[in-house]
Amino acid sequence: MKRLILLLALAIVPHIASAQVYAMRDSVKNGYDFWLYVPSNYSDNRTERLTAADSVEVAKPMPVVVFLHGRSLSGTNLNKVREYGTIDAVWRGRQIDALVIAPQVNYNDWWRPERVMNVVEWVSQRYDVDLTRLYVMGMSLGGYGTLDFAATYPDRTAAAVAMCGGSIKKGDALHKLNEVPLWIMHGTADAAVAVSESRRVRDGMLEGDASLPRLRYDEQPGANHSVYARVFYIDEIYTWLLKHSTTDSGRPVDRSVEIPYSRYSTSKSAYAGLPRGGGKVQIIDPPTKSNTKGRYLDESGAPAPSPEPEIESTSNSQPAASQTQTTSTTTTAAAAAAVNYKYHTITSGDTLGHIAQKYGTTVKRLCELNNMQKTDILKLGRKLKVGVTSGTPTASGSQATYHTIVSGDTLGALAIKYKTTVKKICQLNGITETTILKLGKKLRVK
Repeated sequence: MKRLILLLALAIVPHIASAQVYAMRDSVKNGYDFWLYVPSNYSDNRTERLTAADSVEVAKPMPVVVFLHGRSLSGTNLNKVREYGTIDAVWRGRQIDALVIAPQVNYNDWWRPERVMNVVEWVSQRYDVDLTRLYVMGMSLGGYGTLDFAATYPDRTAAAVAMCGGSIKKGDALHKLNEVPLWIMHGTADAAVAVSESRRVRDGMLEGDASLPRLRYDEQPGANHSVYARVFYIDEIYTWLLKHSTTDSGRPVDRSVEIPYSRYSTSKSAYAGLPRGGGKVQIIDPPTKSNTKGRYLDESGAPAPSPEPEIESTSNSQPAASQTQTTSTTTTAAAAAAVNYKYHTITSGDTLGHIAQKYGTTVKRLCELNNMQKTDILKLGRKLKVGVTSGTPTASGSQATYHTIVSGDTLGALAIKYKTTVKKICQLNGITETTILKLGKKLRVK
């Protein structure tokens, strides 16, 4: 009897969402294959922030950390990126309150800042992230990639950590690094990448500003190359990164966080409490079309159509552009019982916010349709109701109205044309008033 009571008690304990790491392959045009870590406390609140009253507190978007690996993890086997570094750290149990992007560069290639940024932009279009808190970190080849990225995008890089690397940038391009809170680390006994490479970067920055206002530069006497791989596992490095934002007045570098060499000089000190597989992280790497092939973005910035239909309905999911169709305001019980729903099949990388934006609805409405909570885990292959087909009367007795963007359109002009408000159009489409209207894109206006 006691055992039965115990089992019943366990059955009603609420499910605790776990962190997830997604493998994303062939997803970003002119980008890289990459791992995406989504922490367990992540939630997509874009719609809620649009609709919430000024007095209501809504969770803020999450920062983004980009991890750039060294030469040994290069190639076409994405699983190699999990051998060491930030993805391995979270798998062991390191808690990082940020989304982590871990791309893979091919053999005999260098990290290209534009391609890294394309991956960041892809993620930002699908997840609720704060790009004023974009961080990049790497060692060896990844150290070069980190400094090249920060020098290319100094106004978008909130902070950077480059270990035992260098930079292919020269002259004025290196001067740009003075705009970024930056921590450079290198050992004097590094036989793989000479410490002179980091010194060249520092000296190039000195030519731009002799005060080096935002640089923390650490040379460790006698330290070799491999010791710096352990830095990715210690909590302090992420604490330091997350102290910075591109919106900080003057963008000062934090000097309060200290990381003594003893903190990562040995495996025992760096990996303390982080056994392999010790974290509650779900690795999601199924051989599905959604994360292997054919998910490039088209020119409009929208996801390319899936090779397999995601809406299971005999009706068109959207009416023709700018066409309004109405039905009687009286809906019979028989008609209500015959509602035909549109469905979306969950694929790798989906979030409720992304799905709501795609189908012109809200997270709240999705939860109501599917009898779920917004914190529920979206299981791959599950079919979610996302609305009703175009032949089904809506609750208000009329159907949605869409407009296809043409040259000269603005949200204000559309609001006047369709007798609505800019705020309402933004709510319906999960966008903001500053969103760029791309030609050919369909917006729901009612």
